Amino acid sequence: MVAEPTVPLVADVPPAGYHALDALREALQVKPPDEIVDWLNILVYGDPGVGKTWLAGTAADDPRTSPVLYLDCEGGVTTIRHRRDIETVRVRSIPQLEEIYNKLYYAIDSRTGKIPYGTVIVDPITELADLDMRTIMKETHAAKPETTDIDVPSPREWGKNRNHIRLIVRGLRDLPCHTILIAHAGKDQDNSTPPIISYYPGFSGKLKVEISGFMDVVGYYYPDTTTGVIVRKLQVTGTRRIQAKDRTDRLGGVVENPTIPMLWDMIQDDPKTEANENGNESLVD
Repeated sequence: MVAEPTVPLVADVPPAGYHALDALREALQVKPPDEIVDWLNILVYGDPGVGKTWLAGTAADDPRTSPVLYLDCEGGVTTIRHRRDIETVRVRSIPQLEEIYNKLYYAIDSRTGKIPYGTVIVDPITELADLDMRTIMKETHAAKPETTDIDVPSPREWGKNRNHIRLIVRGLRDLPCHTILIAHAGKDQDNSTPPIISYYPGFSGKLKVEISGFMDVVGYYYPDTTTGVIVRKLQVTGTRRIQAKDRTDRLGGVVENPTIPMLWDMIQDDPKTEANENGNESLVD
């Protein structure tokens, strides 16, 4: 005869707090999914001159998304030079951006859980990635000039660059504020006739997919002149040619003449309202 076990089976023991679910919920500070979206984090990419910086700057037009801290990685503030309500810092390296991030992080108010800025913009994050790679290659060449081609990164240098950008993007995204990353557009074309051109955030290697994965919204920003009038469009639905996404599922396929306050209104609004029913007929496929 098999002896009865002296230790009760796990299934026979009620889990801790089984009879106090409400207390456990309070201790964990659980929320339903629709209350988790406290901030907009978005990556906007497109060709030079399309108006990406102007779009990001509209965050200063609404008290919910302002004040704005604009981190200029390229010297491209001409578009918003008339705006006295946007504070700007020129950034030329990852260590400098890390220092700014640390100052923002330690500025979080213990009572409100917020930082003094409503929105932080990095423009363009792709240029910062390029600057970081140049810094890495200079350091590598200085250490090993005989075996290093300063213009040809090895997998080791690509790995360092990738880790730097991933870490800083995740840190900025997790700050208690709206986060806007601006990026140049990258382009690929296939061998068909005529060739099919696809667009994506202009990072190199794995970063082109990984950085998009960190953000809730990724949009391709472009001008549409088919009607004779310039209509700026933000495509947030991915297609075979366009890398894009909208985790909030509130923005529809394409947003015409968007502003940052408009996008935030749409995300916070009921998904069934007319404002969010953007048709997909103008999608770049």
